[in-house]
Amino acid sequence: MKKTALVFLLFVVLASSRTHISFAGLEPAVLIEDEPYGDKLEVGTTSDDVWAQLIQLHQNGSEMWIGGAVEPYPNQWGFRFDPDNILMAEYTAETYQSSIRMISEDLDYWLGLGLAYVWAGVVQVLGSPDVNWDGIVNVTDLTIVSLAYGSFEGEPDYISIADINEDGIVDMKDLSTVARHLGETDQ
Repeated sequence: MKKTALVFLLFVVLASSRTHISFAGLEPAVLIEDEPYGDKLEVGTTSDDVWAQLIQLHQNGSEMWIGGAVEPYPNQWGFRFDPDNILMAEYTAETYQSSIRMISEDLDYWLGLGLAYVWAGVVQVLGSPDVNWDGIVNVTDLTIVSLAYGSFEGEPDYISIADINEDGIVDMKDLSTVARHLGETDQ
């Protein structure tokens, strides 16, 4: 319990100075879940301000209109919101309001309109080798993963940010991902 609390405190202190991180194909993102269908879509952003808002939504468990420019993308829905243009709002024009499923089912319309929002909350923050989000992969990140090593989701020693591949266990895959990226900085 003590080591988990210490790591959490370290994470909170360092996360307050977080910058946007991108490491050789490992782009941190969030998973949003929309209303009314409960469909999920991965959303990444290149904006530090938007990233901070997404993290805050996750921490608060609240929902907001999340969207932006719709672009074709090879995922189950056939689209994503352009990471360079993610928008968040408490209110939007009805013309731009939709759901993940509705955008997917009429993608040409939404591509033509150029903008869409879905009412959604952030249900998960997806992994990064810079687990404490301080802008560099270093021994601190290795330490956090090491402290949770061998733990399963739901156990007291489990630290979700250390489970980089999000398979429910902090194991050698997570530790080796951090080790492979040691010394890399925010790109």
